[in-house]
Amino acid sequence: MMPRSFESRLTLLLQGLAALVIAAFALSALGITRATLYREESHALDGTARRMAASLDLEFAEEHDLRKAVAAVLSEEADAGLFVRFEDAQGHTLAMRPAPRAGVAAVSLAGMHRARVRSHCGAWVEVAVGDRVRSASLTALARALALAAAPLLLLMFALSRWTVRRALRPLQQMTERATDLSLGDGTRSLGGDDGLAELDRLRVAFDRLLARLDDQLRAERQFSSDASHELRTPLTVLGGEIELARAQAGTGAATRESLDRAAGQVRAMRELVEALMLMRRASEGPAQIRQAFEAVDLSDVVESARHDVGLRYPERRGDIGVEASLDVVTSGHPVLLVAGVRNLLDNALKFTSATTPVHVTVTQDERWACVCVEDGGRGIDVADTERVFDPFFRGTEARAESSGFGLGLPILRRVARVHGGDVLVERSSRLGGARFTLQLPRWRAQRAV
Repeated sequence: MMPRSFESRLTLLLQGLAALVIAAFALSALGITRATLYREESHALDGTARRMAASLDLEFAEEHDLRKAVAAVLSEEADAGLFVRFEDAQGHTLAMRPAPRAGVAAVSLAGMHRARVRSHCGAWVEVAVGDRVRSASLTALARALALAAAPLLLLMFALSRWTVRRALRPLQQMTERATDLSLGDGTRSLGGDDGLAELDRLRVAFDRLLARLDDQLRAERQFSSDASHELRTPLTVLGGEIELARAQAGTGAATRESLDRAAGQVRAMRELVEALMLMRRASEGPAQIRQAFEAVDLSDVVESARHDVGLRYPERRGDIGVEASLDVVTSGHPVLLVAGVRNLLDNALKFTSATTPVHVTVTQDERWACVCVEDGGRGIDVADTERVFDPFFRGTEARAESSGFGLGLPILRRVARVHGGDVLVERSSRLGGARFTLQLPRWRAQRAV
């Protein structure tokens, strides 16, 4: 389920509020109109009844006959769609307009809007009107309000969406700045004031958080650097002392065996320290590392890495085959790139037996320059495809068959991402084992950006 955005929620809220306001306005207008029409009808009916009562008094003064006076008044008054009834002082009907149909004794005015006035001659004049006209007027008004509400709601939707987007623009800008920033660059702020108190308080809170994170990151890097440098000297001294002890002629077989194990442990510790220093260097801010970027030919990087690995595994030099295109150039840090490719080759040789081929391919396309390393080993388990890039992670097979610390591939991924690329992994290759591809932006593509 796709999460609804804050913008959509605010827009719907404003639209619902607008609909409630329009509905309240329409109902109020209908209620006020109904009351106004009823009041105006009351005034009109009362005025008509009083006028007819006055006319009846005048006619009665001339005729001295109530029925003739009523007939004269009915003949003089125009038919305006009103029901009129004249009664004597005892309540007997003298005349009615409209006249009742044949077979109907009288017309009931119950349920009509009525006005009743007594004349000076003692007769009653009652005027009534039905609610048909009033109901038709209210129905027409309701229809007009409904027709006007539809485009008004559409207009309110557009205006509310524009208003919400404009109101959230500073928040969107803050989000974009937060997306683009990198802790490695030493960024400690999301930008200047936006002029809105709520957003400024949020920005200040994030700036404080960024400052604390930056301070903590700097402290960790400094500690890692200091610890690595401090460990290198004693390890070098300890390795030299062990080599000196091994060179003494009087050393027994058991002692020599112990010294060999100690020398192996010192060598492993030195490799760990070097790996930690390289990881710290790859974790430095991209801006700091890119200051040392230059045009690097990946074919030269592969050859340097192959030479270094050949010194460590002299018996496997013939197992490494290289197929490189000409002028595959990227913008990068030469030392880090050589270390990253060296880790790929070191892993390939570490998890394959002697005479098992390891093939390196250097290619490029319109955007990327790639170094692909594949081997004929057992490949990678499905569950470990991404976990191999976690620091200090080593699979079951790796722990059982070889030594190491699980830092080679994490270092490679950090190096690749600092350079704007990545490392792609496949569980099988043409040789039957694992396949890793170091993908870096081409030099021309970077210069064109």
